[in-house]
Amino acid sequence: MTSPTVYDALIIGGGPAGLSSSLPIIRQQFSAVIFDAGKSPIDPSKRFHLIPSWDHTERNEFSTAAKGNLSRYETLRFEHATIEQIKKIEKFLFEVVDSNGQKWLGKKIVLANGVRYMLPNIEGYSDCWGKGIYRCCFCNAFEDRGANSVGVLAVDGFANVMMAMHAAQDFKRFANQVVIYTHGSELLAEELSAAINNPEKVILKTSKIQRIEKTGIGGECTVHLEDGTSHVEGFLGHIPATKPNGPFVEELGLELDEMGDVKAVPPLNATNVHGVYVAGDICSFSKIVSHALYLGNLAGAGVAEELLAESL
Repeated sequence: MTSPTVYDALIIGGGPAGLSSSLPIIRQQFSAVIFDAGKSPIDPSKRFHLIPSWDHTERNEFSTAAKGNLSRYETLRFEHATIEQIKKIEKFLFEVVDSNGQKWLGKKIVLANGVRYMLPNIEGYSDCWGKGIYRCCFCNAFEDRGANSVGVLAVDGFANVMMAMHAAQDFKRFANQVVIYTHGSELLAEELSAAINNPEKVILKTSKIQRIEKTGIGGECTVHLEDGTSHVEGFLGHIPATKPNGPFVEELGLELDEMGDVKAVPPLNATNVHGVYVAGDICSFSKIVSHALYLGNLAGAGVAEELLAESL
């Protein structure tokens, strides 16, 4: 009976983090499989930014070009599949099961499968997410510059004075004024009011948000409040809460940091479970493409170094 193939690394996720993590591994002539279901775990924005030569290009263009570029490495394999289970069966061996029921064996795991966004329960929010509600002013806002007003939703990640004011500072660059919506939190509104130095340029709206509507061109949204008023914003800034994709945190017993991301151990993105590495959004607060590429390289280097040490 033929023994099953044992790969040196099984990479869960074929986005920028997963793709970049493969390079340090395969350039050390180790074998790797990238499992990619073709579903982006990130927000629905369609374009890359902050990557020289790829700035403002379609995401699928980068993916297609990257996979073509990597095809010259004989030890790399791509599988169009979703991984549903990962378990450690020996000290240096993992078993993963894909959506077709096929089992794969690997010495190391790279989790680069991103996060899922826990969108707030505000009517219309999901329709505007990534189209007019942005989590990063460096990734999206430039195309909507010159607006009369932009908004900050001071809930979830922005529901404190430090983050709400930081967001207002960043997004104000693209408009004449910025409006902070506290979504009914009078305490937050009071704290923000004390922190605002220029109330003509940074405006507070304390009424609870009734719904958000995508209107106009670009990122334009209209915020309808329970006090009966409506406000047109060139775009809205907000960071929703996130959770790591898949059941793997629980299955493997991975530690999380204070933000709910998988805790990456420096310098090469190891985790508390020997042989498991993380890359990209799943272990990063910033959740931007350029950082995902960097973290992928780190995790791949960690895998390669560990494999090299264990081969002596």
